[in-house]
Amino acid sequence: MSKVDSKRRVDEQLTLGNKIYDAIDQKVDDGEARHHHILRDCVGTLAVSLELSHGYRFAGDAAHHRLLQHLTQGDLTTNDAVYAPYSAYTHYVEELQDMSAFFPPAPSPRLATVIGRYAKVQRATRDLSGQPETNSRHVVHVSAMSVPYALEEYPDLDPSLVSSYGFVHDILEAYTGDTATLNISKKDYAKKQLDEAKALKEFTRAFAQQYPKLVALVERYEELGDDESMFLKSHEKGDPGYTHFSDGGAVVKELGVTSPAIFWQKHRETYERMSHYAINFPQVLEDRDTRAAMIEKVIWPTAKNSSL
Repeated sequence: MSKVDSKRRVDEQLTLGNKIYDAIDQKVDDGEARHHHILRDCVGTLAVSLELSHGYRFAGDAAHHRLLQHLTQGDLTTNDAVYAPYSAYTHYVEELQDMSAFFPPAPSPRLATVIGRYAKVQRATRDLSGQPETNSRHVVHVSAMSVPYALEEYPDLDPSLVSSYGFVHDILEAYTGDTATLNISKKDYAKKQLDEAKALKEFTRAFAQQYPKLVALVERYEELGDDESMFLKSHEKGDPGYTHFSDGGAVVKELGVTSPAIFWQKHRETYERMSHYAINFPQVLEDRDTRAAMIEKVIWPTAKNSSL
């Protein structure tokens, strides 16, 4: 590994990420952003596919195929040049074409309501219009970005499972809302963990009977019970960074990070929280540092980086 390789990977991810935003931020016929439709469709597809006695791989592939269909409607396909660095991913996508004839039924009204709440949760970050970013935008972006990266850098990971975790990784926020962690205190972080534990119990009570496999998937993600869950959690921690580029770091400063010194202090504190699950993904951690150095230059152009 080298800083040159990391800069190349980060540049490739930024280019792909911006294209994905272009596709998912588009308004559809009902006036909603496309990402709202994508999240509802993909999580519903995942949940129902699991309970139709299909395995996790089939269900994850079915949900990812639905994501690709939505991106195509937003004029983004894997034939676009932004996917050129991800040859393993384009091969994976070719294998998903058999999913075109699979149309699962809709999820139950109760689950659909929770998915709808999940999609509309507002985050501390902002979209390109300056409005609070919703979970649907964040989650869809994570799901679309994480699988290409995983297949290229960590080919032993199961892309179907990475995709599945991507779609549900914040679903408990349907109960808790979003908590910004960039400048979070230890007390507030402990409360966040407690709230999420309570939310998992509530989610389990609500859906363990009708959607036991979905509940098991969420539980396994929360437990970080396999390499795929640890990868997804590690990789998605970089997703807010894309919005820091587009807003010039406005949210970073609003959260109390008002100097490069504080910025790097918070960067290290986040690393300490994530190191126990991210340690096996050195490229992710290296790219996190590279991306942070680039963000610093956006926010404080004259700063001399001394952190890395």
